[in-house]
Amino acid sequence: MRRIALTLAAVATAALVVAQAMSASPPKQAQGTEVTIAAATTEARTADGNLIEERVATRLLTGTFTGTLASHLKRITYKDGDRRSEGFETCNPCEVEGRTGTVVFRFEAQTTEKTVGTEAHLTVIDATGGLEGLHAVLDVAANHYTGTYHFEPA
Repeated sequence: MRRIALTLAAVATAALVVAQAMSASPPKQAQGTEVTIAAATTEARTADGNLIEERVATRLLTGTFTGTLASHLKRITYKDGDRRSEGFETCNPCEVEGRTGTVVFRFEAQTTEKTVGTEAHLTVIDATGGLEGLHAVLDVAANHYTGTYHFEPA
């Protein structure tokens, strides 16, 4: 009976060690800047007094995330002046913690009278190369981003 208990304890300990080794890294704080260096409207139309634009932009990331973002987004400017944008941004090459790869973010932003400037929310939806397993959520305001990130085991 004691032998069975010791065997079960050893198996449980080994399983716990393996589970810990395979778990994600703890969340870390991210911060830096995101600056637009070029932007253009590729298509525009109006509907019900709202301006709907397809846009492309190039942005530079510095800080925890470093690289060049290629942005493709749809921006709606409403009759009251508020704006809402959504799309995707690809950072390639992108560097995080000395690892290099490609990161694709889901991008959502809004500009209102209340926000004064644009506030954006970026979520990593894919990461490849040395950044495979990267998960991150970043908030951008006044060209500064903050958020959290971690790596899942490969």
